[in-house]
Amino acid sequence: MNKFKCFSKFNKYFFIGIIIFSMIVTGITYAYYSYRYEDSVAIKGNVISIDATLDVELIAGTNEKMVPLNDSSLSNAINGVDTPNGACIDKYGNLACQVYKITLTNNGSRLQNVKGSIELYAKGSGSVYTNLKWRELTNPTTVKVGSTINGMEKSTLVNELTLESGDSVVYYIAVYIKNLDVDQLNSDKGEFEGVVTFETSSGDTLNSKIREGATLDTNIDFSEISSDTNGKGVYIRSGTENDDNPIYYYRGDVDNNNLIFADTCWKIVRTTETGGTKLIYNGVPSNGTCDNTGSASQIGNKAFNSSYNSPAYVGYMYGTPYTYKSKSMSSVSDTYYYGNDVIYSNGTYTLTDTISSSSWSSIYNGGLNNNHYTCMGGTTCSTVYYIYYTNSSTMYYIELTGGKKVEGALTDMLDNNTTSSTIKGNSATSGTIDNWYKTNIEDKGYSDYLEDTVWCNDRSISQLNGWNPDGGNTRSYLYFSARDRAYTTYTPDLSCSREVDRFTVSEDNGNGSLDYPVGLLTVDEIMLAGEKGGSPNSSHYLYTGSSWWAGSPYYLFSNHAYGFRVTSSGGLIFAGVYYSYGVRPSVSLKPYTEISEGTGTVADPYVVDVN
Repeated sequence: MNKFKCFSKFNKYFFIGIIIFSMIVTGITYAYYSYRYEDSVAIKGNVISIDATLDVELIAGTNEKMVPLNDSSLSNAINGVDTPNGACIDKYGNLACQVYKITLTNNGSRLQNVKGSIELYAKGSGSVYTNLKWRELTNPTTVKVGSTINGMEKSTLVNELTLESGDSVVYYIAVYIKNLDVDQLNSDKGEFEGVVTFETSSGDTLNSKIREGATLDTNIDFSEISSDTNGKGVYIRSGTENDDNPIYYYRGDVDNNNLIFADTCWKIVRTTETGGTKLIYNGVPSNGTCDNTGSASQIGNKAFNSSYNSPAYVGYMYGTPYTYKSKSMSSVSDTYYYGNDVIYSNGTYTLTDTISSSSWSSIYNGGLNNNHYTCMGGTTCSTVYYIYYTNSSTMYYIELTGGKKVEGALTDMLDNNTTSSTIKGNSATSGTIDNWYKTNIEDKGYSDYLEDTVWCNDRSISQLNGWNPDGGNTRSYLYFSARDRAYTTYTPDLSCSREVDRFTVSEDNGNGSLDYPVGLLTVDEIMLAGEKGGSPNSSHYLYTGSSWWAGSPYYLFSNHAYGFRVTSSGGLIFAGVYYSYGVRPSVSLKPYTEISEGTGTVADPYVVDVN
């Protein structure tokens, strides 16, 4: 065990433990190193009568042969899963990670407002590191739920820590090289150092400002829009008040949630389950102010998806689209058979439990809800047609082949994330969210201040109707759950229960489908801000006088996919995904982000400290 003692003069103190790693590289992709430790004390500034001890102890892993590790494999690595060699040692005997125990003991008077941080960096000429990571653990064998995967830059371990005289606090972290599945010989090699720092926090944290004056939201009626008597201010979401990180959110026509970060104006929306702060884009500053409305509060206009003829297109990302087709039945005189189910064998579908008629009106009025499958002729076919919607003259259907049934088609469309939506796009496509992020955040070095939180695209279904092969009503539509919460139950829900809809960069806290930690606000977050389905409301801070996209699906009309948008009158309604409306990206600042100035108003916004 190595001890780092800190003592004091004046009015600021630091406790710093320096971990030094010496790296040796061999092979093509794998990087190997041996480890040594220098007992070193760094003291910057002073305080009066402080006596604290910082212990940094390597408790898992060895001192050589480190190999890259997938982010999603960290939990298995620290538990020694699928290897006889124990924690952090793979089955080939290579070091996959290291686990450190960090103990801070207060030997003096009460400590308050203490911040702990960790920084990793390459040491010496010839050393290069771009994928060195650290992550907080709950204990030596458990990744902390919701913890951030931190890079080499100085990142926060803890903030606003209070430590009574004689008390100790213990933290655990894991250090590893992120595997990119490419040759990493030139991107991660040589020596690197790590510094653990505890210091008094010199600035105000954004979270502490948000919490000021917050009250529990038990008296808010979400079936009504925000008003002076139905929510105006900062609130704690009921049910989270006893969580480690309660959800604080702004509601109504407030003017204390304006912020400048990355040379951009933002509105503060809410805090996250990890203690971060979710923001929505609000234009660029003008002489240090953020009084933007209309098109100035957007990065541009874009269709949510340029295609619309499949349920898949409600997705921020989506799988294989099964596009609708239609057939006019008013002039059909041939006998058609309709099956309750199908059997597939040797390339052929066979309808089962059939009904038949040459009259569409008799079928339409008398039982198609239990018989959605047809071959449009006989009872066998290589391509079967599933009817999901009908009217008095037309049937709407999708084509199924290869033994696929409707349940499998829905899974292909809604439970996979292989293709980006038009609005998300990619880093090379101008006007898309990903392109904006890369240009304005990543390329300018601001990504390190953001957390990988969840952007929910809730594709859970509340009403299958004609998509239910066993009794589904073909005269009604496919409704998604967000529609019910906004229009009928008025119950904003931040949980995002389906992992496939929890859009994140890392698989540790979501689906891992994103390239960048950026997305869109959900209907639920907009409801918390003061909206309800179908009701105009200009008295909430998200109102801009222009229409802009939310990230939640609404329904599949007979042949059109619809999502949610906020209207120019401040209402929350549905719109065809192919329409072009405003784009307002959302990002989330890491927990304990500090602000250097400002009061949060339009004229005097908070400014994130990026120094």
